[in-house]
Amino acid sequence: MRKKYLNYIKKFCKIFFYVYLVILLWKLFKISGPALGNIQEISENRKLSFWNLNLMPLKTIADSIKISNYSTMILNIIAFIPLGFLYPFVINENKKILTYLLHFLVFDLLIEIVQFITMLGFFDIDDVLLNMLGFLQGFILYHIIKYIHGLFFIQEKNHIQLKGE
Repeated sequence: MRKKYLNYIKKFCKIFFYVYLVILLWKLFKISGPALGNIQEISENRKLSFWNLNLMPLKTIADSIKISNYSTMILNIIAFIPLGFLYPFVINENKKILTYLLHFLVFDLLIEIVQFITMLGFFDIDDVLLNMLGFLQGFILYHIIKYIHGLFFIQEKNHIQLKGE
């Protein structure tokens, strides 16, 4: 019974991961009126040698803190928490944390590169840092829940053994 329950949870989490991923990518690369304006603005800025690129770590974060604009930073973190939580369900759950971080880093860098090339956004190293922070929070949450669930199962198993004696 417990194994069947866990299989349903894993299947649901895998499906939710892919649905969330599609929605996230659609939001990041949505081409609409405002995005088309961004493309035009970025194109004009490139002609003036101002690129949609920030490779200086913590520059955007520091600028946001100076003007008390935390919303973009918070959204970058929150948007990637579900990916950190759900990703272990998609690949082998027993991989080392560095493997998960490397996979996410490659994925996140691809997002930033596509935004830069398509001019649908900026390549910002601070976005990578904030997204990684969100991913890590989700990953830690996954392990906390897994640990609590494991404790519950051990208590449940011990209780059944004691009751059967």
